[in-house]
Amino acid sequence: MPLPTYLKHIGLLVLLGTGLFVAWEKVGLLAAPVRRTSLLANTSWRWVSWTEKTGRQASKERILPCMQDDVIRFEQADEQHRYFESSGSLNCGRQESHNLQGQWQVSNDGQTLTITGGNTTFENNWQIQELTASRVKLAYRTTTSQGPFIMIVTFLKR
Repeated sequence: MPLPTYLKHIGLLVLLGTGLFVAWEKVGLLAAPVRRTSLLANTSWRWVSWTEKTGRQASKERILPCMQDDVIRFEQADEQHRYFESSGSLNCGRQESHNLQGQWQVSNDGQTLTITGGNTTFENNWQIQELTASRVKLAYRTTTSQGPFIMIVTFLKR
């Protein structure tokens, strides 16, 4: 006995819906680094927080007031990803402000930001914990003899 026409239509709609959902998911996953790159790029970010936690110890705020006007910037032009770091006017007792440069890249899955070159303060692989048009929160994790270590740095759009 053949299937009624309405069941064939429902089956076709389910197949089409599933195909569209899978395609949408793949496009969404591929677009994550692009979205994150566009949020980071060509914006100045002011350093506002730096916390560290080792093992079972409580988190400790490490940022000094004189660091809270330091700025980082991720530039993207012509396939170049340049990173800039500069101290603000409250330069923590240094005679001169520092201006450092490097490169940056967002991982294919959009979860990791890598900063390299130039001995910059934030040179490393950072897990992107939060990224919006106005806020960036990065985490660095490793294991020490005292247990897991996590450092979280937060920046606000300048």
